[in-house]
Amino acid sequence: MSKQPTESDLLLPFERHNLRGDYREFLKAKRNNLLASIQCFRGLWDAYQLLDEIWMKEIGNLTALREAKQLVPGLLFIHAHLKFRLSRELAFSFCMPEAWGVLRVGIESVAFAHKMYRNPELVQVWSAKDEGEPERRAFKKAFEDNKKAALYSASEFLRELYEHWQFSSDWGSHTSVAAMATRLRLSNTAGAEGWNLDYFEVDETRAVTSLYSLLEASYQMECVFNDVFQDRFTLDPSLVTTRARFLKTHRGLAKTILLKYGKANVSIAQAL
Repeated sequence: MSKQPTESDLLLPFERHNLRGDYREFLKAKRNNLLASIQCFRGLWDAYQLLDEIWMKEIGNLTALREAKQLVPGLLFIHAHLKFRLSRELAFSFCMPEAWGVLRVGIESVAFAHKMYRNPELVQVWSAKDEGEPERRAFKKAFEDNKKAALYSASEFLRELYEHWQFSSDWGSHTSVAAMATRLRLSNTAGAEGWNLDYFEVDETRAVTSLYSLLEASYQMECVFNDVFQDRFTLDPSLVTTRARFLKTHRGLAKTILLKYGKANVSIAQAL
């Protein structure tokens, strides 16, 4: 049996000296969740690691970008990668709604990047949004009116991302009843009713399927990135090989999770 981590394992000396009260306990629990989930769900963690490696290889191939048509979308894809990393850390810490809320911003960055790459004249519309009311209306018309058609209809990857964007809006960014219900815990002790709101996910099945769904959404984000710069990325044999490894890992994970947890998540079944 593995030894439970001590406070010294979870907090740095500076943190032990300066943090106190319930926040200290919150941070310890969050860090413990991260360490435990990496060990318990190693296959998922390794898949996230591999996907991050793919993102970094692709970003490394963008260092020579100069034209605004490519530069602005490229920067937005890098911004999306940052959100992927932050979301991953939150998810493995069992902060699932927060992970979805952060990834939602990354999904939007990918959609904006794709649209401006295909329509370079919109770079000016996007960058001038806050300059005045006419510019704001032009931005709204180009990017926000009928968002599904405007941002998420140009490719199969974007159409799938729209489903993730909707889910992340309901479960991550918005204060919905459904999102709150997963954290509300009722109790009845000696006839006295009580309630508690869990700060962290406590259901293993929901945690695993959420980790997989976040991975799936992050992979679709990377697919949009790869599709935009395909001519450049296909010249990198290491990147091509790593993407093939990830796809094999991704499918294997879907089968393993379905076998253990059942079809609790439709996107997992669809991945097979």
